Amino acid sequence: MKKMVKQKKYEYKQKLYNCLSEYINQNPKEYWNILKSLKNKTEKDEIPEVLKDEEVLIKHFQDQGKPSSINNAFMIDIESQLKLLENNIEFKAETDAPISCSEVKKVISGLKLQKSAGPDRIINEIIKTSNQGSELCKFYVPRGQENITI
Repeated sequence: MKKMVKQKKYEYKQKLYNCLSEYINQNPKEYWNILKSLKNKTEKDEIPEVLKDEEVLIKHFQDQGKPSSINNAFMIDIESQLKLLENNIEFKAETDAPISCSEVKKVISGLKLQKSAGPDRIINEIIKTSNQGSELCKFYVPRGQENITI
């Protein structure tokens, strides 16, 4: 029985091969139709299971941009190190002392003229000639020391 099945399959394939070899030059349309019929059909039109479940899709897109896993031990370690550093900060008189109005006035008077503007696009001539030293002090002098005039 097996031999007969093999024999019939072989004969069928031979017949198709002969037909294809005849049609390749004589009737290309028929040639391609036979080839398409022999092709293993895969169902590409079917939607994959993952895409059918809309809850999976919704969750996927809602989770975009969120951290997948935060290492809590690492975060706790970093926070404790930051607290230690904040507690151990020493006061440096040169940089940490409050700015006085006289210091602002001294810096304004020392500005060089005819220089290009900085990132704020304000040229030194405007700052130096505006006589707004008391207004500039408000930016740099802490509250409670505003009554000191230039």
